[in-house]
Amino acid sequence: MKTYLVTHKKNGRQMLFKYNLNGFLTVFKTNLTVNEATVDYFKKSFPFKVVDIDHYKTSEIFRVEEVKQDLTFKAFWNTYAHKVGNKPRADKLWNALKDIEKAKALSYIAKYNNFLLNNQGIQKLYPETYLNQKRFDNE
Repeated sequence: MKTYLVTHKKNGRQMLFKYNLNGFLTVFKTNLTVNEATVDYFKKSFPFKVVDIDHYKTSEIFRVEEVKQDLTFKAFWNTYAHKVGNKPRADKLWNALKDIEKAKALSYIAKYNNFLLNNQGIQKLYPETYLNQKRFDNE
C-alpha cells in the first residue's frame, strides 16, 4: 500500500491518496473546497492509478510526499520520540485528527526536529501540545 500527501504550494490545501498493492486508488480525502474548477481539473488528471501521481510530482504548484508511516497513534508516539506528558490525552488528540492532518503531523516531525537543532535553547513541545496547537501547520 502506498500513501501520498499532495499539498498545493500556494494555498496549503491538501489531498491524501492511498493505493492498494495493485496500484489502484482505494482512498481519497481532501480539505479542498470542491467547485466547478476543481471538478474540471480532476476530470483531466485524477490519479486513479499510482503511476498517475507522477502528474502531481512534476507539477510546479503541488508538493508530493510519500507517507511511509502508518497513521496510528503508536507510529506518531514513536516518531515524535519525546515520550513525556499525558500520553492518553495525546492519543485522544491524535484520534480526533483527520487522516490528512495525521499525515501532515507525521511528515512535519523531521522539519520540527531540524528547527530545534538549529535553535538551541528551545525545548521540544510535549506531544499533546504539538497536536493540540497543530504545530505541524507552522510550515
